[in-house]
Amino acid sequence: MKLSHCEQPIKKNEDSVRYLFKESPFEINMDIEENHTIGKTTSEMKNCKQATGHILLMDDDEMILELSLDIIENFGYKADTAIEGKEAVTKYISAKKNDASFDVVIMDLTIPGGLGAKDAVKELLAFDPEAKIIVSSGYSTDPIMVNYLDYGFKDRLLKPFKLDELENKLAQLIRYK
Repeated sequence: MKLSHCEQPIKKNEDSVRYLFKESPFEINMDIEENHTIGKTTSEMKNCKQATGHILLMDDDEMILELSLDIIENFGYKADTAIEGKEAVTKYISAKKNDASFDVVIMDLTIPGGLGAKDAVKELLAFDPEAKIIVSSGYSTDPIMVNYLDYGFKDRLLKPFKLDELENKLAQLIRYK
């Protein structure tokens, strides 16, 4: 989902912009930092670090999936999506066999009517014990979210997650290949 899918900013001041998505209760707040890259010259942009890596996102909510895809691609990563666990496992295996491996997989814990992260992580780790998988959920007290390492996940993201938190977790996991 692009910001073009948003209504005009509903609140804008010199520190932040708040967008409300059309036909959705979902909103995004963007803090504007003093050292942001908008308006910088080409020579100044050369000093900015661009992220590299290949990310697989799995979520059954298409709006969250599209927004997350846009955000991750704006960080500089190449990304692909899956609606549920079986599709994610298939894409992961195919990419690995074709020398286009995913560096990190982000999986929604619960997929109604489909394979969620709890079961998909087992399949991924059986194929690739070194897979770097982040579990994502709004259920912060779920035993898997609390004890994510015990289930084979490398990290967790609590929904709604912050952009800087997502960016930092991806960078940290990719840095330690």
